[in-house]
Amino acid sequence: MSGTKDYPSFLRALVDLVPAGSVLYIEGGGTPPSDVKFYLEERSAQETFKIRRGTLLPTPKIFHIPITKENLYGLADLEGKYPTPIGSIHVHVYKDRKILLQSYDAFLDPFYISKEIPQDKVKEFCNKIGSERKETYNY
Repeated sequence: MSGTKDYPSFLRALVDLVPAGSVLYIEGGGTPPSDVKFYLEERSAQETFKIRRGTLLPTPKIFHIPITKENLYGLADLEGKYPTPIGSIHVHVYKDRKILLQSYDAFLDPFYISKEIPQDKVKEFCNKIGSERKETYNY
């Protein structure tokens, strides 16, 4: 799907896209605002799946946040106070050692969504965040 420039809407819509028990992986090259950093640190879970880092230097800040309505809506409310981070944040969603959604340089580059997510949910997600759904194939 094409990228979106609305990080808070993305976070809120993500709750309905992925199955329960999914985890949001956020990797940032810079330091988030102090209130966002505190929020992420307070809700960060144990790393259960190793994702290849998108940033080598400087050493990125990485958070694994369980995807719940409370976690993501709270983060969306905080992030709504700041400009959407463009190009310096990598976003992945995983569950049970499977990547369900990913974007390196999120909010600049496209997001890739697993075929395991039902297409009706993908269409609804894209509509909520104002993104265009595009079909891609892996060979």
